[in-house]
This record gives sequence, C-alpha cells and structure tokens, in this order.
Amino acid sequence: MFETIKKIFDPYEPDLVEWPVNILKACHQGKGGGSPPAPPPAPPAPDPYEVAQAQGAQNRAAAISQAEIAMVNQMTPFGGLEWSRRGTTPISTGAEGETYGGTPQYTAVQTLSPDQQRILDLSSQAQIGYGDIATSQLGAVEDRLSSPVDYTGIAPAPTINLEDFVGTAPVADFGGIPQAGQLDYSGVAPAPTLDYSGVAQAPQLDYSGVAPAPTLDYSGLGAAPQFDQAYQDQISQAIRDRADIWQTRDLDRLENRLTNQGINIGTEAWDREMGRYQTGINDFNLAADLQGLQHATQRLGAEQAARQMATGELGDIYSAGTADRGRALAELGSIYQSRVSDRDRALAELSNIYTAGVSDRDRAISELGNIYSAGASDRDRGIAEASQLFGLQANARDRAVAEASQLFALQAGARDRAINELMVQRNQPLNELAAMLSGVQLQQPQFLTPPQPTISAGDLQGAQYANYQGALQQQAMQNRNNLIGFQAQQAQNNALTGGLFGLAGAGIMAYPWSDRRLKKNATIIGKLKNGLNVYSFNYIWENGAKQIGVMADEVKKVLPHAVHRRDGFDTVDYSEVLA
Repeated sequence: MFETIKKIFDPYEPDLVEWPVNILKACHQGKGGGSPPAPPPAPPAPDPYEVAQAQGAQNRAAAISQAEIAMVNQMTPFGGLEWSRRGTTPISTGAEGETYGGTPQYTAVQTLSPDQQRILDLSSQAQIGYGDIATSQLGAVEDRLSSPVDYTGIAPAPTINLEDFVGTAPVADFGGIPQAGQLDYSGVAPAPTLDYSGVAQAPQLDYSGVAPAPTLDYSGLGAAPQFDQAYQDQISQAIRDRADIWQTRDLDRLENRLTNQGINIGTEAWDREMGRYQTGINDFNLAADLQGLQHATQRLGAEQAARQMATGELGDIYSAGTADRGRALAELGSIYQSRVSDRDRALAELSNIYTAGVSDRDRAISELGNIYSAGASDRDRGIAEASQLFGLQANARDRAVAEASQLFALQAGARDRAINELMVQRNQPLNELAAMLSGVQLQQPQFLTPPQPTISAGDLQGAQYANYQGALQQQAMQNRNNLIGFQAQQAQNNALTGGLFGLAGAGIMAYPWSDRRLKKNATIIGKLKNGLNVYSFNYIWENGAKQIGVMADEVKKVLPHAVHRRDGFDTVDYSEVLA
C-alpha cells in the first residue's frame, strides 16, 4: 500500500534519524503500529554503608577541626597555658576488628610566672607552719569548746507591762450628752391643696348657631371667554367673498388691456403686471385678515366685560355673607371672653387662699427648725468637750508608754552588750586558729576564652541521595518525553491513515474533487508506494480543519483511469489510487 516518512528527535541519539511507519500495519493493529522507545537505564542506587561511613568521617573531621581551633596557647602576666598532642585513639569499623584513622588526644599544661610560683611556694610553707601551730593549739581550746556558754552572770531578759506604768487606755464618755433631737411635724397643719371643684368648667366656643362660611360659586357663569379663531376666519372669508366678483372683473380687464397692447402671456411685461395684480390681491387678503382679527377681539372684550360684571355681583354677595358671619363670630367671642374672665377670677381667689395656707405652714415649719437647731448646737458643744477631755487623757498615756519603752530599750541594750562580750571571749581562740590556717591567697592566672567558631560538616549523605533522586527524576522525565513523542507520532500516522481510507470508502459512492484549482494551503505530508504525494489542504470555500488527499493532475500521470470529470473539474477514485 503506502508508507510515510517523518523526521523526529531520538532521545537516545543527539542526531536526527529517519523513522518509517507502515500505515497498513498501523491500521491493522488499531493503535498506530510500533512500540514506544525503551526507557533509559535507571541510575545505580548509592551504597548506604559507604555513604554513612563517608558522612561519619566528614563529621569527625569537622569536630576535630572545631576542637583544634579552640586549643589556643595563652600567655598572661601571671602564667601561661599550652596545648600539646599526646597521641591518637584508633576507631574500629565494627567489621572483624579492623580500625582506621583515629581521634587525636591533647594535654593542656598550665604554668605560673616566677613571682606567682614563689608566692605559691611561700604560701605552701606558711600554710604548713600555720597548720602545725593550729594543731598544737587545738588541745588548748578543746575544753572551752566542750562546755556550753554560761549566762549565769548576765541579768535575765527585761519585760514590759504597760498597765503597770500607764493603766488602761482612756475611753470617751458621751453618757451625759442628750440624744440627738427629732423634728416633730405632728402639730403642723397638713400642706394645703387646690380644689377646683367649685369652679366652672372652662368655656368652649359653640359655632353651631353660626351660618357656615360663604363660598364663591362661579359654576353659573360658564367657562371663561376665549379668543374665537373660527369667528375671525369667518369674518375674513366673508370680506374676501364680497371682493371676489370685482377682483375677477379687474383680472379680466387687465388681461384684455395687456392683449390689446400686444403683451403676450409668458413675457416679462405680462409677468410684471400679473405680479402687481397678485400683490394687490395679497394686500387685500391681509387687510381682510386684520378686519377679522379686530372683530374677534371686540367680541372677546364684550364677553370678558359681561363675565367681569357677573363676577362682581357674586363678589358682593360673598362679601355680605362674610360680614354677617363675622358679626356672629364676634358676638360669640365676646360671650366666651366674659366667661373666661369670670373663671380666671375664681381661680385667682382659690390661688390666694392656697398661698396663704402655704405661708402659715412654712412659718410653723421654720419655728420647728429653729428649735431643732438650738438642741443640735447644745449637743455638739457637749460632744466637743468630751472629745477634748479624751484627747488630754490619751496624750498623757502616750507619754507614759514612751517612757516605759525607753526604759525597756536601755535594759535590753545592756544585756546584749554583756552577751557579746561573753561570745568574743569564747570565739577569740577560734578566730586566731582560722587566721593561721587561711595563709596568703595565690593569684591564679586569668585566661581569655578563645573564639568558638562553629564548623558544620557538609551533608554528604543528603547530597548523595539528592543526586540519586535527581538522576531518577531525570530518567523518569526522559521516559515520559519519549512516550509523549511516540504517542504524538502515532496519532499523526492514525490521522493520515484514517483520512486516506475515509476517502477510499467515500469513493465507492462518489469521487471527491481533487482538482488543484479547487484547493489552497496545500502541503506535502507523505508519499504512497506508487509514488503519488499525499497533501493536507483546504478547499477554497472553507477555512476549517484541513483535508487529506492527492492531486488529480499527478494521478493522471500514474493512474489516468482513476481520474474522472464532474462539473468541469477533476475527481479521483481513491479505491484505484490505494489499490
């Protein structure tokens, strides 16, 4: 049948290679034919034992470097510090007792300056001498330390009893002071109230006997007069009708005169005379319209005057009714004001009576208040005198308490001094022994703290496994790209095969147009075994998905019997082309 040849990029070879695909075999298999390229080999997994051993060696090297950085030899005015390596501790691998490398061991030696060394020697000698003396004196103080402290020659601790000196604390006595007074309003008349029951109710205005307010009713006058355009047109038309007879007569006379004078219709003189005649007619018509306007205006003025006269009569009637109602309302107002005045006088009398009662009650309450204030003043003076007496007694007791406290402090101070003297006599031999044993203090060299940099071992194990994971991901990506390229190639081959065989199946019923003149965007995409090119194209009347087929002019050269004619264009029998 036929084959297609495509150029693709081989992921295993950097050069471009030819990839032939057998279309018939692809169609027979139903999957496009062929198989995807074999995936690239997986990278070898790292040896965990070797990786762990390398990582341990790197960690140990980092720890040794960090320790050696901190081993700084130092020299001070009081002495020095020096580090020296003294050997190596081997490290076992755990496999059959084998060892490798080792951890270095160091010794730190501290030395004193000559002066400090001499002080150390003298101090050691002094401490030995003081120790011998102290040892010989221990027997002398053994008896004193074995017996308890004797306080028999010291007076007992003093005590203080304030009641023996000052008696009990004073208490303020208010028994002879009268109790606080109370205000008694029982003899005072109750507060007065205003009683309006005998006063007439407030008057109300009654308009029921007054005629309702008059209103102006213009309904009998009809609508207000308006300018009558129809009347104006009627008058103007009547004037024009009366003048129509003589206007016609004048036109006839003008035409006869012009004819007799040899002036014909259509000449300039004829048109000029006729223009003058028509101007006169127009002026007459304007005058007729003006006469109609004057008549209509006069008629409107007469109608408006008549309506104004009728409106005035209605206004007079309305004014008279309003005046009568105003007089009735004024009479009602006078009666209302008289009743209000009578009620106001009754209310004023009640208010005067109420005010007098309130004044009498206020005077009675004021007298009770004066009596109460006098009693309260007497009680306040009694309380002040009792408080003053209490203050004098409390001051006298406070002075006595201060004197007793001062005497107690003197007695306690004398006893404390006696106890201190006794304890000094007992502790003096012990203090002397302690002084002998203390000796001279040695000044130790003060070394500087060297910088402590942090050296972190590289993550060799993590890097090794990360590199392995990256290689696995790269291998998976290459495999995925190979599969995608293979699937795309198979899809293209299937499309080409399906299109051509679709044309072959359609050719059984009708031959499709294959004339080059009816095609555009033609591109060679393959070749049949018989040498015919396979094209992708669009018909000149479409812009959608491309079609697949051959060109009729090329088929004529190889298979002329497969080419037919329809409507002036060439068609191809694809069953012959693909046979």
